[in-house]
Amino acid sequence: MKTIKLLAMAFCTIISATTATAQETAEEATVSTEKTWTFDEYAPIDNGDKEFEGTADENIWEMDGLYIRNFSGRYCQMYNGTEKGTFSDGSDWSCTAYVRTLGNDGFLADNRHDTSAACNVVKETDRCFAFNASVPGTCYAIMRPNRAAKAGTEVDCTIFFNHSLGDVFTVTSETSTKEKVELKYTSEEAGTFFFVPGVNSMVYAIRFVPSSSTAISEIKANDKADTNYYDLQGRRISSPSKGIYIHEGKKIVIK
Repeated sequence: MKTIKLLAMAFCTIISATTATAQETAEEATVSTEKTWTFDEYAPIDNGDKEFEGTADENIWEMDGLYIRNFSGRYCQMYNGTEKGTFSDGSDWSCTAYVRTLGNDGFLADNRHDTSAACNVVKETDRCFAFNASVPGTCYAIMRPNRAAKAGTEVDCTIFFNHSLGDVFTVTSETSTKEKVELKYTSEEAGTFFFVPGVNSMVYAIRFVPSSSTAISEIKANDKADTNYYDLQGRRISSPSKGIYIHEGKKIVIK
């Protein structure tokens, strides 16, 4: 009987180790097409409900390619409310729920702690949102600082790409806490974007758009029997007017 128990324990240990290894080596999600993330599916029962609360066992959440990262003891809060606006590329966004996240003004972009969107979460690389893009493109983030910086100080809200600073919005003691701002950065290669609110902030929408050349290539690679018209960002246009479009795998000009 003792031998059977020992064998059972050993079997369980092997299974646990195999499962852990599989989780550690699982491929991370990537995005390659136009995508906009909002947080409507996490609408709270009561405003201020905690969500994405980091623990010793769970500190990263994947939402259709977007990773939300919070170290143990840190969290986001969810709020109901209809908000809408327009990204600087002309695309509209809207949401019925949004995130309030704690600020991280000391993000560590050192090619060691920020190697990928779902890499190990430490205090210096949490309180942020990240995704892996398999093609070049532009990341947009819509946010609103929930508080201004202390008098005489400045705090940066940032987008990092492949360990380098991409865009910055600097919060000062004079910064309005009622106006939304957009951060954006366009990459020239595949890689990882980190959007890091430096202060306690509301986050409404995050967006990725492949670069024009990438979008055009993907459209041309599709079935040329497709009779739809697409703009240079790869978006289908139902009623094209003047401009340059992709139609049946070719670039055309409508005058």
